[in-house]
Amino acid sequence: MTTLRISRRVGMLSVAAAAAFALVPMASAQAGPVKADGSVTTAGASKKTYFTLSGLGTRLSGIPKGKAWVGWHDGTLTDKAEWSVRVTDIASGKWCAQARIILDVPGNDVEYTSGKACGKGKHLDWKKTSTGKAFLRGVKVQVCQNLPVSNAQQKCVTKKYIKNPYYHY
Repeated sequence: MTTLRISRRVGMLSVAAAAAFALVPMASAQAGPVKADGSVTTAGASKKTYFTLSGLGTRLSGIPKGKAWVGWHDGTLTDKAEWSVRVTDIASGKWCAQARIILDVPGNDVEYTSGKACGKGKHLDWKKTSTGKAFLRGVKVQVCQNLPVSNAQQKCVTKKYIKNPYYHY
């Protein structure tokens, strides 16, 4: 992370903590509720990365116009990833198509797995926003083959790594 990002996060924590301690005695003394000057909101997914992937009898194509995307929300203390993917089974046989998004967080990656698209030409649309994660470095996009009944036999291959544009190494 850059010094700017670290100082911004530490500065916001310090200001929030100081404000909380300063308002506690005042809040108990006042009859009405305490009103804040404003609220902190995260930006929309303004930075998006578009991609198209295939492999293992699976195709990931997005919505709309044949491209999947991952977008980013820059929060004060945590960041969120948002994605929209269409999973298509492009081969006939016993395997189903599936996608997996893995959030690259130091120490413990977080996995999100789509539903299954089973049967040649069948597809599943998957749109999701992750929970907020501190130090979210990026996402790994995987295509998977999976049996329709269970997840006991699953083959996944990482096809793309998308760096968080708000996280500076």
